[in-house]
Amino acid sequence: MCIRDSFHGGDDVAHRAITVYFPEIKGGVMVLSNNAGFDQYQCANRLAEIFFGDRLTEVKKAPGPSARELADFSRFAGRYEPRSNPGMVFTLRRDGDQLISEVAGDEYPLLPISRNRFRVQGQNARFEFDVDRTGEVKSAVLFHQGKQTLRRLLEGEQGGQRRDLSEFIGRYHSAELQTTYELGVEKERLVLTSRWFQQKLPLQSVQEDRFSGADPVSSVLFRRDEKGAVAGFRVGNGAGREFVWFERERP
Repeated sequence: MCIRDSFHGGDDVAHRAITVYFPEIKGGVMVLSNNAGFDQYQCANRLAEIFFGDRLTEVKKAPGPSARELADFSRFAGRYEPRSNPGMVFTLRRDGDQLISEVAGDEYPLLPISRNRFRVQGQNARFEFDVDRTGEVKSAVLFHQGKQTLRRLLEGEQGGQRRDLSEFIGRYHSAELQTTYELGVEKERLVLTSRWFQQKLPLQSVQEDRFSGADPVSSVLFRRDEKGAVAGFRVGNGAGREFVWFERERP
């Protein structure tokens, strides 16, 4: 026996949640976590098996890719470039029954939400692919600290000229937090370092002067002076607007 289920999941910064309800047995599971790397879908499936396995021959799990969907994964494989950030290229490839996204040397598994929507495992981000009537994919949208439209590059096509990130390099101090962040460029991307962080934090451009990162620096919005030079930035944690000011230190 296989029963129907209804589910809804969500995430924000370091929070993960999902509720799965089985109306035929009037039961369900709810999973809450404050770990950004936690897979709430897998946990919900496991809990459903533990609590309802003795009552049902088969518990319908939270949706996973069907054989048809697996066959369609290959059509999403390719190279995609943000229209707002030419030169940054997302490379998507199929690896067995999974899609992998690679950008700037980092790889992220993509988990299917529907036939053309995938969430990025361990990240508060998702891809939505635009599929035309013939089944061809020419563009996609990346939702991550905003919305980016990605155009699919033709085979052999090179991406646009990468933007010059050197204008952001420097030290920035927050009088409110009494701490200093340092920005540099590695592997053609902006990285943030601090004595409070164990690792360097890569920043991804989403608009001309707005970058996204990861907890606890989920977003960075640069401000310029009257001459157009970078004067500093405001930092946000994903819960709302950028609110903590860091002023650029002058040599």
